[in-house]
Amino acid sequence: MMKVRFIVFRNNVWKWEEHIVHFAAIGVWIVFLLIINYLLFERRASEMAGKAMAFPRWNPVIRFLLVIPGAVYVGLGLYAVSFTSFKPWIIAGVIIGGFFIHGVIECIYRFDVRGLWSNKRQMLASVAISFLIVAFFWMDLSGFDKYLPREEELSSVVVDGPYTIDGHFWGKQRNGITGDTMKGTLKILDKIIGENDNNKDILDSGTSEEARGYSSYRFNYRLQNGRVEKREYILSPKLQDEIMEQVFDTMEYKKDTYALYTADWSLVTDVEISFPTCTEMLDMTKEQRSELFRIYLEEHSSLDYKTVKNTLPFGQLMISHKVGPSDNNYYSGMAEAETSDAYYLYPSFKKTIKYLREELKVDVKTSMKDISITSLNVSRYKENSEDWESLDIYDEEFIDSIKERLCYGDSLWLYGVEQAVDTSVDITATVKTESGEESYVVYTDSETVEKMKQQGTFE
Repeated sequence: MMKVRFIVFRNNVWKWEEHIVHFAAIGVWIVFLLIINYLLFERRASEMAGKAMAFPRWNPVIRFLLVIPGAVYVGLGLYAVSFTSFKPWIIAGVIIGGFFIHGVIECIYRFDVRGLWSNKRQMLASVAISFLIVAFFWMDLSGFDKYLPREEELSSVVVDGPYTIDGHFWGKQRNGITGDTMKGTLKILDKIIGENDNNKDILDSGTSEEARGYSSYRFNYRLQNGRVEKREYILSPKLQDEIMEQVFDTMEYKKDTYALYTADWSLVTDVEISFPTCTEMLDMTKEQRSELFRIYLEEHSSLDYKTVKNTLPFGQLMISHKVGPSDNNYYSGMAEAETSDAYYLYPSFKKTIKYLREELKVDVKTSMKDISITSLNVSRYKENSEDWESLDIYDEEFIDSIKERLCYGDSLWLYGVEQAVDTSVDITATVKTESGEESYVVYTDSETVEKMKQQGTFE
């Protein structure tokens, strides 16, 4: 898929006229608070000096307003420390946070450390309310996470895969999928919602092997009444296949996901190509660039999900383009930004390859079959550890047998080929070149990774 690789800000000059309204609003708010402060001081003058609260009747209200959110945040904070893998931390955090914050506030009210133990009923009430708030969201009592609009309520559905940045799209307006594709998507979404809680637990608490392939997808429900409801779910590899098999082959999805279909090509600043052991900037005229994009999109429009899932790209086009603040809310407040999207090159893109070779004089290699690889290093994290373990492969016959299954990855932007690439290990290939040996990052599929693991023992 198309993903952000890097962002460069240009001419991001601070201008007074762009911020004058904000400063005026802040100034009015400061004056308002000063007036209120003066009036309150006049009402409760300096005889109240030396007390923490000039209005004692408000003590319980202030206490509740501080203790309840504080207890909730402490609970969520402890849960986050456990990498969202140990739910009892929420309970412990709410109790500890509620007791501690309540006690500190009472000490301040009374100017006495013995206030730590006072007003126990209010402390218990605060903790109880904190638990109710946590339970409301944790148990989804509002039905927010289980919401699925009826078919007759929907205008379209926009599907965003993993790592998609909201507001980054630089093409024309995204319209979403409609018709029979939308109907089929709703049926799959019913299963996705049913499995979401369990999938989230696996992603949060499962081992790396159990959680492999689980990813977050976002769905924007565009309703007939003009509202847009956004939901995010955790999908298992099986559900990801189901949703992508439903939507990927449609032009509606491709135009919503790959901005190049509808974008203004005059905004493009550079095009970089990567293929086995080479990355270079394409030197071409605007006419050549437009023709390259036209040919590429013609072949890309025929790309199906089966190919994306089972075929490793041999390279990519990294397209850099300008985005102004008026074009996209993600860049709001910036005079001008530049970002890059990755568009993958597959062996089946014969016309694109021919144009690159014959018209742009790029010696494109579509495979690593003819690359002289002398060794492979396969490394990974040890389970439940931050330590690395690796194995080295020197068997020339074995390396030659899998070279065609290797994908040059030094500059490859992985997001968008998750289904085809096994990222459970890092692979480095040592390549013999005219200037000596050089090391390159390579990727491959799960089947080939398993074959590699059988070549030795991780140490």
